[in-house]
Amino acid sequence: MEVLNHKAFVVTDEILANKGRRFLNLMIDRIAFYLIFILIGAFLGLFFSLIGYEEGLLWIGQLENISQAWDILLTLSIMFLYYFAMESLVGRTIGKALTKTVVVLKNGEKPTTRDIAIRTISRFIPFDPLSFLGNPTRGWHDSLSETYVVKEDLLKESIRLHKRFIALGEEIEEETI
Repeated sequence: MEVLNHKAFVVTDEILANKGRRFLNLMIDRIAFYLIFILIGAFLGLFFSLIGYEEGLLWIGQLENISQAWDILLTLSIMFLYYFAMESLVGRTIGKALTKTVVVLKNGEKPTTRDIAIRTISRFIPFDPLSFLGNPTRGWHDSLSETYVVKEDLLKESIRLHKRFIALGEEIEEETI
């Protein structure tokens, strides 16, 4: 007699981050992104000043007058680097760290670099933020990359309980043999 047919952990709706937390993640990450953007510019300006690279300083000054297309391309490139680097290296952005949420796969494990690349590219789909209006709280960049944003404490507790449940099932199975 097999007590358990399904032994793999699966993320459930109960541990997903809610809409308020996801919105807060977005706001914090936008602020962090713009601060990083400003810091990059300040660092380059300081660096070019210290080494006496006048052309670099002129280039920074000319960034104010770049075309809208180049502005969008530069902004999206840095935004891609921010989300991709943060989520692939530590599984979360600054916003997720502050709200104690993390990006995982359906089995609760850390996504692969490929998963994060798909997730990050999918963020640039027009109206992606509107995809959060439905239930459960998953946007297109979540569903297309097959990732989930969950509350970290609930994830850890759910995995712990799942392991205990599996162990208990195995004990019962051994006793019935």
